[in-house]
Amino acid sequence: MGQITLMTDGERRRQWNKGDRARILAAIAEPGVVVKEVARGAEIGASLVYKWRLESLKAGAVTVAGLAPVVIEAAPMTSS
Repeated sequence: MGQITLMTDGERRRQWNKGDRARILAAIAEPGVVVKEVARGAEIGASLVYKWRLESLKAGAVTVAGLAPVVIEAAPMTSS
């Protein structure tokens, strides 16, 4: 049977300030870096790092290295 940990002391979740988040997001933007290793070094889950990156991308605060924005325009109308 598995082990269950019961937290009764009111332990709170750790709060990350913007500077810490920016430092971690900058670290994962480096070429060849593995997100899981950066997350493990910061003692957080990789899913949280991916969540922060997605939030930053949506806010326009972070750009992904090696990718360029794509602009889709309608094809010009040609007369036959």
